[in-house]
Amino acid sequence: MSEQQHQNACEEYRKMSRRKFIGGTAAVAASMSIPVWMPRIAFAQPGGESSNRDVVLSIYLRGGADGLSMVVPHGDPLYYNKRPNIAVPDPSSGDSNRVVDIDGYFGLCGAMGSLKSVYDGGDLAIVHAVGRDNWTRSHFDAQRQMERGQDDGINVGGWLGRHLATIAPLNASNVVRALTFSSGMPLIAQGGPGVVSALKPETLELNGHFTNESEVQNILFRQYLEKNDLTREVVKNAKMTVDLVQLLNLDGYVTSGTPFSNTQFGKSMQSASAIIGADAGIEAMHIDLYGWDTHAEQGTMNGTLDDLMSDLGDNLMALHSDLTARNKTNWVVVVISEFGRQFAENGSLGTDHGSGNAMFLMGPGVKGGKIVTHWPGLEVENLKDGVDLNPTIDYRNVLYDLVEKRLKNGNMPDVFPDFGLTENLDLFEAA
Repeated sequence: MSEQQHQNACEEYRKMSRRKFIGGTAAVAASMSIPVWMPRIAFAQPGGESSNRDVVLSIYLRGGADGLSMVVPHGDPLYYNKRPNIAVPDPSSGDSNRVVDIDGYFGLCGAMGSLKSVYDGGDLAIVHAVGRDNWTRSHFDAQRQMERGQDDGINVGGWLGRHLATIAPLNASNVVRALTFSSGMPLIAQGGPGVVSALKPETLELNGHFTNESEVQNILFRQYLEKNDLTREVVKNAKMTVDLVQLLNLDGYVTSGTPFSNTQFGKSMQSASAIIGADAGIEAMHIDLYGWDTHAEQGTMNGTLDDLMSDLGDNLMALHSDLTARNKTNWVVVVISEFGRQFAENGSLGTDHGSGNAMFLMGPGVKGGKIVTHWPGLEVENLKDGVDLNPTIDYRNVLYDLVEKRLKNGNMPDVFPDFGLTENLDLFEAA
């Protein structure tokens, strides 16, 4: 999060930002066994019918992204009436930042307009007015609930971690099954076996620049003789992780399509694309993009929010371009944020915490070229608490459909333990 973004965010988020994910060096945090809370699962065998499942890339927009700026209801004059200073200009305005129309009512903001070609090609779908009934405007609580994919209960970890823990690995010999581009382990991936966290995986190495596994093991043996079996396993896993990342040559990867941005997010997206393209056996990745808590001076055009939306849109486009050029078909991206913003702009030219939001789904297995919504309308009587876009689709319906159809996990009661599919949104082809 930049200094400007930090200043514009609410106090809760500033405190949370300082508390979480401090530091920029690569950190490895891996769990190599099934968590003790996980029930016994009958795994499918590696290489079976589940072997053609997608690699999933989860992107979390931390801070509460303004879905009404990303996917604009420009066909409703109330949008411009309630946002006189921060609305994305109408498609007919001639403004360089104007909305890129989709269907005469909705459109993509100009900063993400390049994704219109992906949308038209059928690889991008948008779910709007998404959220949940039992909602909160607290960043901490909303992120925890969304990453867990459930209400607070006895089960720990995140929905992505539970997915990995309840399905056989794509490659039984892989130590690494999932990678999070972060300096700590995000809740969404906790509980998953073989999950590694590294903010900059291209720099991942064993401290001390050791050259071989036996040298590291001998040093650790002398320090931890009473735990030599565990030491051997930890060292082996760490060395194999480093070897895999170095083999992929992430730092030197050359894209086959549109260039990625020279931002931390762009570099993470480039590494994710390289990993998917290499068929490395990594099944899931997660990237956080910070800075979306735009309480003041939101900067929808030529400002903070515009920069964030451009970073997101440009690098989604680059990933799609690269993987399409490399003829990769088994991958899927899901973009989500903890809550949207209130409908009307505030007195500081920003927006406050809301409820309903937009989700993005991208990949060859997405039934794209459509906006899926039960649009509630923007009239005050249709807003949640009279101020928020009303969430009419539970976000877990989207994730449930993704995990079942594209990730081919048949243990859905264990992935989403307190949620059953409440409606079929028809968002994905079966893998």
